[in-house]
Amino acid sequence: IFLLSFLGAWNDYASFKIWLPSYSNLAYGLYEFQDNVLNLAGGGNAGTVPMVMAGFTIVVIPTILVYFLSQKLIMSKFTVGGLKG
Repeated sequence: IFLLSFLGAWNDYASFKIWLPSYSNLAYGLYEFQDNVLNLAGGGNAGTVPMVMAGFTIVVIPTILVYFLSQKLIMSKFTVGGLKG
């Protein structure tokens, strides 16, 4: 449940636009980055795909780190739930 809650908060786009319109999170920042890169390229996306994928990679790194750091805890909960007494 922690991992799903973390992902929900990490990727939440609408709440920031409703409650804090002057601030943004990484999902909105990534959208702005992609939009700016496409505008710099004149609307074409042939040369901008590596830049956008680099931005996506930077955004997904914390999620992967949280998963790997909590993997042992997640797997231990699965084994406890699978035991019958």
